[in-house]
Amino acid sequence: MTLHTPPSFVISLIKPGYDLLIAWAFVIVTTQPKESTAAAITILWSLWPNITVSGFLNSPLNVLKGIGPKKTKLFEKLNIYTILDLLYYLPRGYEDRSIIKEISKCTSGETCCIKVRPIRQIIEKRLKSKLSLFLMYATDIDSKITIKWFSAPFSKPKINSRSDYIVYGKFIKGSSGNEFEMKYMESADNMKYTGSIIPLYHSTNGLNSKNIYDTITLAYEKKP
Repeated sequence: MTLHTPPSFVISLIKPGYDLLIAWAFVIVTTQPKESTAAAITILWSLWPNITVSGFLNSPLNVLKGIGPKKTKLFEKLNIYTILDLLYYLPRGYEDRSIIKEISKCTSGETCCIKVRPIRQIIEKRLKSKLSLFLMYATDIDSKITIKWFSAPFSKPKINSRSDYIVYGKFIKGSSGNEFEMKYMESADNMKYTGSIIPLYHSTNGLNSKNIYDTITLAYEKKP
């Protein structure tokens, strides 16, 4: 029998009276013979779905800052109605953004993070009425690179040529020099989505994986 223990942050939100249940389980596991432990744990586990969790976990998502009627309906498309649903919404996979490489050590076709400083302001090239190509020329310790991405017009981010940025994407060694197809960029002084392993979630139109990750983080930080 495989037991799936509820996440520790969910246990921490259980009404105080149920702390005894958790403590009892711990005592049984650590002190009783294996023969009686399995049976006892089976009984304890059968009680778990019937435990009444705190009011916060049963709360609708709109108790969180920034979650209004429109975003609530988007979460409902993913069968997420309460804070508990949100905390149990598991990732479909992960992206390893923990390693930050020097440009000279990147391999063509490799997906990774690099730390760069812009040489000039970002250039926007309008391709269609609703699509632009953005170019950022940058450098690290000893190499230069052209970072590019596609986005909606007039969505050019503000950058500081005296600041460093962490860029995640795909490195390409081209005939005209180093290029980088950017998926995400943030300030090296405020790393939230780089420098670590980032969870990826099934999403829906209007609600991407980053939105879900941010909302889960917000729920965890708001816990009583």
